[in-house]
Amino acid sequence: MERQMIFRVLGIQETKDEHRIRDAYRALLKNTNPEDDPEGFKRLREAYEEALRFARQPEDDEGEEKEKTQIDLWVEQVDRIYRDIRARQDTQKWQQALSDPVCDDLDTSLEAREAFLLYLMDHIYLPRPVWQLVDRQFQIVEDRDNILQKFPKDFLDYATYYIQHDSFIDYSLFQVTDGENMDADAYIRNYLDVKRQIDRGEKDGLLEKLDELETFGVYHPYVDAERLRLLSLEGESWREDKTQDAGEERGDPRLKEGQERPEDPASLPSQVTKAQELTDRLMEKYPGDAYILLYCGEARWAAGRKEEAYELWKRILKDNPDHYTAKYGAARYLIAEKEYEEAKELMMDLLNMDGRDEAVLEDMRKTNEALIAQYKESIARPDIEESQRCKDTVELGWCLFQNEYIDEAIELIKDFVPDEEQTYSYENLSGRLLYRAEKYEEALPHLERWLKLIRATPNDGSEENKKRISREYRACHILSGCCFELKKQEEALKYVDMAIETAQEHHDKQACMQYKAYLLFEDEKHKECIDLCDTILAGDEGYFPAIVQRQEAAYAMKNGQQVVDDYYRAIRVYAGYYKPYMLAVEAFFYSNQFSDALGVLDKARENQVEFSPNMKLYEVKVLRNLAEKREDREKPFVIVRELLELLRGEIPDEDMDIEDKSEVEYELSLLYWDDNDTNAALEHLGKAIDQNPNRMQYRMIRGHIYLDRKEYKSALAEYKEAEGVYGTTPALHYNCGLCQENQGMKVLAMEEFQKALDCQEGYRDANEKLADYYKEKYTTTYDPADFDKAMGYIDAQLKVRESCYYLVEKGRLYMSAFRLEEAIEQFEKALALEPDDWASHNNMGCCYKYLGQFEKAIECLEKAARCMGDGKSVLPYSNMADCYEALGDYRKAIWCYEKDLEMFPDRKTFRKEIGLLYQYLEDYDSALRYFEMEPELEDYYENVAMIQYLKGRKKEAVKTYVKGVNKASKEKKTSRMCDLAYFYKDILGDFKKAEGYYKRALAAAEDEDDLREVEWKLAYLYFRCGKKKDARIHAARSLEHFRKSGSGTEENYLNYLPFGPARLMRFGWLYICLGETQKGLKMLEDMTRWPRCRQCRYKACYEGFQHLGMYYEAVGDLGKARECYEKAYEFNGHDISIIIALKRIQKL
Repeated sequence: MERQMIFRVLGIQETKDEHRIRDAYRALLKNTNPEDDPEGFKRLREAYEEALRFARQPEDDEGEEKEKTQIDLWVEQVDRIYRDIRARQDTQKWQQALSDPVCDDLDTSLEAREAFLLYLMDHIYLPRPVWQLVDRQFQIVEDRDNILQKFPKDFLDYATYYIQHDSFIDYSLFQVTDGENMDADAYIRNYLDVKRQIDRGEKDGLLEKLDELETFGVYHPYVDAERLRLLSLEGESWREDKTQDAGEERGDPRLKEGQERPEDPASLPSQVTKAQELTDRLMEKYPGDAYILLYCGEARWAAGRKEEAYELWKRILKDNPDHYTAKYGAARYLIAEKEYEEAKELMMDLLNMDGRDEAVLEDMRKTNEALIAQYKESIARPDIEESQRCKDTVELGWCLFQNEYIDEAIELIKDFVPDEEQTYSYENLSGRLLYRAEKYEEALPHLERWLKLIRATPNDGSEENKKRISREYRACHILSGCCFELKKQEEALKYVDMAIETAQEHHDKQACMQYKAYLLFEDEKHKECIDLCDTILAGDEGYFPAIVQRQEAAYAMKNGQQVVDDYYRAIRVYAGYYKPYMLAVEAFFYSNQFSDALGVLDKARENQVEFSPNMKLYEVKVLRNLAEKREDREKPFVIVRELLELLRGEIPDEDMDIEDKSEVEYELSLLYWDDNDTNAALEHLGKAIDQNPNRMQYRMIRGHIYLDRKEYKSALAEYKEAEGVYGTTPALHYNCGLCQENQGMKVLAMEEFQKALDCQEGYRDANEKLADYYKEKYTTTYDPADFDKAMGYIDAQLKVRESCYYLVEKGRLYMSAFRLEEAIEQFEKALALEPDDWASHNNMGCCYKYLGQFEKAIECLEKAARCMGDGKSVLPYSNMADCYEALGDYRKAIWCYEKDLEMFPDRKTFRKEIGLLYQYLEDYDSALRYFEMEPELEDYYENVAMIQYLKGRKKEAVKTYVKGVNKASKEKKTSRMCDLAYFYKDILGDFKKAEGYYKRALAAAEDEDDLREVEWKLAYLYFRCGKKKDARIHAARSLEHFRKSGSGTEENYLNYLPFGPARLMRFGWLYICLGETQKGLKMLEDMTRWPRCRQCRYKACYEGFQHLGMYYEAVGDLGKARECYEKAYEFNGHDISIIIALKRIQKL
């Protein structure tokens, strides 16, 4: 073998590392069975030996042969014995080889064992005495666990079996025909391959393959036995055709009924003639070999020499009474001779050995039909002796029972009273008949009496009594089943334990243990069931029923790994049974491992497993969950519609394994839902609910669909219907809350969200909803208790999992209360988890902006913009624009808004902001151009009017304000008239016209907030005009509207920091107007000391100084007024009203 091929076979790169070579070899050996793939074994072994030889060659001269070790020389000695088929069966030669010092020396014995076993892996055909010698020397069976670490289990199983059992091949019958070209292993491998094909019923080309065996230099008579089998098969075909033809001819009147026409030797085909000649030769040379005699009998049978065949089979049975095939041959002969009772006795023995042999079962059925006719005729005879009638009645009952005529058999024995001789058989028959008919109460006493009679049977050595005693386990087994059906679980387990104890054959004991495992499973003692299956499988790891039973118990215990492991074990033993696939699919499905579930289904289809309805249903479930697009759902749609057609037809109960047939309509509804066809989804879901109205899962899903359709009332009704079953499910309460929230029932919604949290602490969506609710409530009524509640829900979520998202949410809540240092702390924690989280950088920038630390804010906002990338949010650049505006760098502020427009060109407010910045730069044309781009904005007319005023066009400005009022919607009329009133009051200085528009605004106002706002503006206008009485009246009215507005207490309202200065301004003027001057004045002064309002874009609250100036101007203290106006101008030099006020003071 070439070096490249050597390492390709081993599956590794070329190497001189012996450890790697050995590891690769052993890994491959575990999947290569010496019997199933002998050529693969040979190829792998050759590659391994060549790789080791290459590895051991010196680096400088790889061509030189390495000096052989003692082990190498000893293996060569072993090989010489093995290669000669005559020496291979000579135990003396093997004893001598195994007595070599390398096998006994402590330093070399383990290495010798390893070398010998490696040799045997490719040289596996040894007679049992030699295997036993090897085991005595190397302790293969005793030291199996250690050997398994280096050698594959299949090989050790093979070795162990032939240490404990005789080989099928009698090695003493081998003959050497060509010593120089002798290859016994190739001969055996090819012979066994042909035999396996014949066992499977194949014929084509096999005679030629048998002829080819002559080239291997050895001969074994079993090859001719296989030749006989093939020739006999040909003879059987000829005879069947001949019989069919004869059936079309008229009968020969010279023959008696049932008598066959004598065979004319000249009419026999050549195959039959050859078979007879070969049979004569083999019988003469090997008269005592059972395997040869067996197929000599088949040849005689095929040639029509049935009595001779029968005699040959009897010779086999004399030495081997349990020889299955010989016994079946004898039974066939007896059936042909109409010796039905004797034939049935043999077939009963056969069925005790293999109760599933279809050929025997069919012959048994035919035999019983013949016996039924005989027994019916017998018991109807008037002259029959009563003891014979009694015996024949019981035998008739057995025949009827065995041929499934259960009702007729029960009717036969209903009033039958057996004599003493037939009592045993009668109780046996009655118990089993009634058990089969599912009449368990009636069956039980008969079965108990049957067991009692068995136990009373003396062990006198007779064959009859031996059989009776051996059936104790069967009686206990059936009694166990009867008790189980009668819900007598303890008695069922008691009887099955007796069955296990009394079973004499290993396979019977296994079957009883398996049934006990089933009983434990049915009693939901799943751990005990698994333990018992483990015990069964420890004795026979390939015992299929125990693997499947353990898999079922593991599934019940939700041990998915065990289910999957047993699935692989099961299909290695037998790949054609659906249940291991079904359980594995369900285990993967409920673990959301849909691709793995699909792999199991594909494997089942590859192994030609017939899909049960439930397997098809789960295929639909799996494909639906894997579907990513509409095309992916085409196949599950086809399957589910096929299932619906199947359900509409008549299907036997034993073939229908879908426990809840409504699931088919349910799956169809889910497929339609996934396709966004909610009408069809609801139609089929309605059918599923009609079929199973108690399955609340369907009501939950219908609720989800209605929720998707925004039919909140209907969705809520479905969820409430399902609450009895799903009341502890957080999703139900959460969805109820969504329905109520969207119907405006916020308080009820919050109660449902809280119930969701009561069901599952840390249920994320509910925590978010409640936190948002109390945050919104806090920013509406300003009660600190609501802030604390909102914080509690966020902290609860952070307790479940500290994530960047919830740390940001906590920071934002702090921001809403203007607790900015605490907010920054949360954003820093978030960035420690996710350093590139743009929202954390942005929000931290906002905090610094509110704190007036604009440079630091810009630094954070630039990071936010970098981390965000393009097109995600306007926030970083908009916030940056605020900072640059506060710093007076209007050009950079404009650049920021232009960046926003690049990402979001449809955002109208950015152009307005750019217009304002151009106004500050006194570029009024550019400002007007930007304002006029967005005429739909609320303050469009105000902004345009102000540019007109600044350009000296006062009348035009007034007209523009008036136009804005006229075009305003009803809900905006009040605000637009207040804007015009402000223009007259603070820009034009016309308090009279301002008063008129404020009164018109008051008349247009409807809600308490608008009324409160206009009243305070009128109040402070009147105060500045010196009309203190009117000012008091309107101030009192404003406070009354505040109390009615639902904005919380005055204390909470004023202490809400994000808008603190603006609120202090309003309440300060109200208290001044009400005569509480010091209180009101302090509020105006506090405006300059408190943190700036959230929307403020200036370094300090200029309005605080401006309104103090207004107050002092109104009371005549012009010095203080001027001082305050100048301070206001320092912080906002663009406010026209401040500029006008300073000019007015200077004139005075």
